[in-house]
Amino acid sequence: MLTKRFVLAVFVVTGLALGSLPAVAGPVMGMGIVHDYGNYVDLGTDIQKIVLTGTGSSTKLNIDLGSCSGGTCTLSGVAKGYGTFAPPASALYTISSPANLTLKEINATTGLWEVASNANTIKFNYGTGGSLLTGYLNDLEFSQIPSVVSNGHDEYLGTANVTITGGSLDKTSGMEVQFLVTNSPKYFQSLTGSGNTGSSIAISYGEGPLYPTPEPATLALLGAGFLLVGGVVRTRFRHQLWRS
Repeated sequence: MLTKRFVLAVFVVTGLALGSLPAVAGPVMGMGIVHDYGNYVDLGTDIQKIVLTGTGSSTKLNIDLGSCSGGTCTLSGVAKGYGTFAPPASALYTISSPANLTLKEINATTGLWEVASNANTIKFNYGTGGSLLTGYLNDLEFSQIPSVVSNGHDEYLGTANVTITGGSLDKTSGMEVQFLVTNSPKYFQSLTGSGNTGSSIAISYGEGPLYPTPEPATLALLGAGFLLVGGVVRTRFRHQLWRS
């Protein structure tokens, strides 16, 4: 009887936890990006290019996010919201940041690169003046997609945490964005070393889904579920110990 109660508790807790989780997007090997077809903002192809330049370092490059002027770089494109993020029509988005940010290699084996920037350095706006969404991108990284998956192409998946600070579509403070780079002319590490000082490549992403991250309440529910299951297991163990 206790075993049945244990199994039932697991199913109930798992169902509640998973049922409360928002549908999110994520990379799927061999298929690029999978959208959250419920609620997300699709950042269309960037109009400007992301430019990477060799600095002579073996682990660091310079990165400019878009066209630069007066020390500020800007990426822009047309975005469209879906579900609870659906505005009346598509609207322009912009990503602005300082010029000559540092792109540092974190893991040479997996091809993980991280953009070094101060908190809230990279500004995000969707709609005129951020009327739909406004906020900041932090923890921007680019992960090299394994050649087995990319068929030998120089592809990367960029990810960043997005802190939303306002806008008429402000539904959640925490969001994530992904940038699928499928047209890089070469791998980033090819620009490292003293012999590549000043050498550069320009890349762009095909699309960038922006979607909500799990809410704290969801994580709390999931944690409570694990505690409940743990309690049932402990009770079962004590019962078996008493019988023996």
